[in-house]
Amino acid sequence: MDEPTIAVLSDIHLGPAHEDDLFATLQNTLDRIQSHATDKILVLGDIVQETDMSTDERLLTDFIKRLDATGVPYRCLAGN
Repeated sequence: MDEPTIAVLSDIHLGPAHEDDLFATLQNTLDRIQSHATDKILVLGDIVQETDMSTDERLLTDFIKRLDATGVPYRCLAGN
């Protein structure tokens, strides 16, 4: 039996200052994860930069939509 392939993402710190660049890099990373037939994605916290609640919620929603679109099962752990 083959060992599972797990992609680990950590300390993404999405924030409004460089949002477009960060999401472009994230999408590139997720595309690469998909291309490698990854079995699971593990996100190790610090997903958003903690600006204000509405901004963090918007960024986190976009992040989750992108994870969902990969079709790869994932788990997110809270940050610090």
